[in-house]
Amino acid sequence: MTTINSLEKGLFLCSIDTELAWGSAHRDIDPTTYQHWESYGRVRDSVERLLALMDRYDIRATWAFVGRLLIDPRDDAENALYPENPQPARKHLVNERTAEPEFLSKWYTPELLQMVQNAGASHEIGTHTFSHAVAGEPGYSKELLQQELTAATKQAEHLGISLKTLIYPKNRTAHTEILADHGISAYRTVPESRISKLPPVLRGVAHRVDAYLPVPVDISYPELDGDTWVLPASYYYRHTGGWARWQSNLVRRAKLRSGLRRAAKNGGLFHIWFHPYDIASDPDRLLKPLEAAFKEVSTLRDKGLLDNLTLGETAQMLQDAQTEAPEREHPRPQVQPGKTGAERSVSA
Repeated sequence: MTTINSLEKGLFLCSIDTELAWGSAHRDIDPTTYQHWESYGRVRDSVERLLALMDRYDIRATWAFVGRLLIDPRDDAENALYPENPQPARKHLVNERTAEPEFLSKWYTPELLQMVQNAGASHEIGTHTFSHAVAGEPGYSKELLQQELTAATKQAEHLGISLKTLIYPKNRTAHTEILADHGISAYRTVPESRISKLPPVLRGVAHRVDAYLPVPVDISYPELDGDTWVLPASYYYRHTGGWARWQSNLVRRAKLRSGLRRAAKNGGLFHIWFHPYDIASDPDRLLKPLEAAFKEVSTLRDKGLLDNLTLGETAQMLQDAQTEAPEREHPRPQVQPGKTGAERSVSA
């Protein structure tokens, strides 16, 4: 892969894995016992509040939808357009014609797409595969991924959407060589952390130090994988369940701020990601650090130190820069005319 080691400006990216109950579909469990089941029911209100914040600060995000989330399960004609995913058997799905509306709303919520499309900020609609096919699970193959992308593209075209970004379910990448053939120009990875490289005896302690103290967040840089751009994630903005319930908002704010300022100073990416149900676990609590971060993005953007694009826009910007300067082995794409790295002045 070719790595772009520095950009003319830092970039803030936000990708949102929009899956609801499909995120638990690969698990051989009763979905109603899944950790986030109750949060699924609060997603719509949480997304509405999140979109309002994004509108206020003109923050763009890439919303990667599971395709099946957007269909009517009782519409035979619509369902006939798309193949069934053999991975997994999905025994947990009850008869969709007799299920209670509350249950179905956690699997099928097309109104979320309408909310995102009607927002003031210019968001990107990406794909999280058509039915949340997870690499490495039984039944997964290159053929299945092709089937999933073909179905997602067909659905998107029907909705007037051009898919440019894929977010792999569970961040398990596979068969990236076929993505460009399906029009995909960007995908996200989650790099191996420094903590994961530690001996097991130290790993648990390090995780807790990182979780509960304002340890600065690493930034990342774009990479070119064949004809597709890799935009590595920097920070998972986690729900408030389990150990994360003890993570203070002061720590969350500090991590977000450190990532933004590092990206602005070094011309890198600060790429956060989460699921709508993460926010829905406690929106009153979790939207406050995000608003502070969005305000910081706005301030840095006004100073010409940082910009905010979708993943698809970032891939297009990188591709345009490479096309315009083919003689440069490592082009430095410029988001907009602004300060160079030598002129940057921001505290990390």
